[in-house]
Amino acid sequence: PQCKVNSMMMGPALLLTSMRTSTTGGTKGAPPISIDDLYGLCFLAEPSIRPPVERQPRPMFDTDIGLNEVVIYLNGGLHSCNDKVSEDFVLHMFEASVIFFPRDATSKPQEFRDILKSEGGTDELPQLWVQGKLVGSGSELKDFDRVWDLCSPARRAWPRDGPYQLGFYNRQGVTRSDQVIGTQ
Repeated sequence: PQCKVNSMMMGPALLLTSMRTSTTGGTKGAPPISIDDLYGLCFLAEPSIRPPVERQPRPMFDTDIGLNEVVIYLNGGLHSCNDKVSEDFVLHMFEASVIFFPRDATSKPQEFRDILKSEGGTDELPQLWVQGKLVGSGSELKDFDRVWDLCSPARRAWPRDGPYQLGFYNRQGVTRSDQVIGTQ
């Protein structure tokens, strides 16, 4: 006896799997995502937090520094830098074994760059901030070894053989971002 498989008789999961494998390239089956969807995913576990997509310069800086142990301010976007120094710096950051938050400082108003300067930054981009302080800027960030050293305070040993750090770098034990945002 010969066994024929009718695709209509397959279970829905099997049918979807066989249909999905026929596509080529790209992200399979992923719908386009809006910035609001992205914020929704980021704050899914913390429903009381939903920052506006575009914040004013001061809250933007405070949130960048408050939530992220390592922040990089670039001349251009993460994947579209406007100069060779920023481009090299981004590549070094991806290999520096730290989690970092990027911000295109050139697309922000002058007031934002003035805040960077008033908080200890400089006029030159890119800038590397670790644990709320500027640690490097400009052409010194072209050198991988220099970037690696500057990021050392934020690097965690792997595999982890000690206790995990619980909480934000500036709020030990606090694990919810809504308890960090706006409390600087």
